[in-house]
Amino acid sequence: MKKWSGGGFELLGVQAPGVIDGMNFFELALLFFGLKKTVGLRVSPQDELVGLDQSEHGMASYPDFLNK
Repeated sequence: MKKWSGGGFELLGVQAPGVIDGMNFFELALLFFGLKKTVGLRVSPQDELVGLDQSEHGMASYPDFLNK
């Protein structure tokens, strides 16, 4: 096999996972940026205080742990 500027295909194989991880990072960053600007990534502060079980489903998932 012919080496290209020292390293050849062996070095390319070692570096390929790093390149793929870098591409995944930027793709996910773009995806989350788009989600944040359109539908949002968080629930409202009121839903945080009430709890998502109550606000999303209308019931408590662990009724034994409710403050009475």
